[in-house]
Amino acid sequence: MKQWDFLSTINVNDFKIAITTAEAAVSGGRALQRVSITNSRSGEIGAGAKGIRAPDGSVTVYQIKWDTVAGDPTKLVKSKVTLHSAFDDGGTVVNDMTFAKLTSTSKTATFK
Repeated sequence: MKQWDFLSTINVNDFKIAITTAEAAVSGGRALQRVSITNSRSGEIGAGAKGIRAPDGSVTVYQIKWDTVAGDPTKLVKSKVTLHSAFDDGGTVVNDMTFAKLTSTSKTATFK
């Protein structure tokens, strides 16, 4: 098998998972494949396509799509939320966390 043949058999999703796993490993963390963000008032307020759980327990979530029910996500910073995370091995974890930081594009958030 030529190198190109091998690379052409990798689909985009597998490649994204591999990149997230490598990014997490560099920081000593663990890759997440999907993260649902909920609060007690509105249920699910957003979901991220991927995330990284850092060794200190904080979670950074990427490619977030916010639910319109949640309103302006910048107003949620410092609020308590629940993260429902899925690992690449199929395991899941649920954590109550504080919404610590949001990027200017509102697509990346950090929870502690």
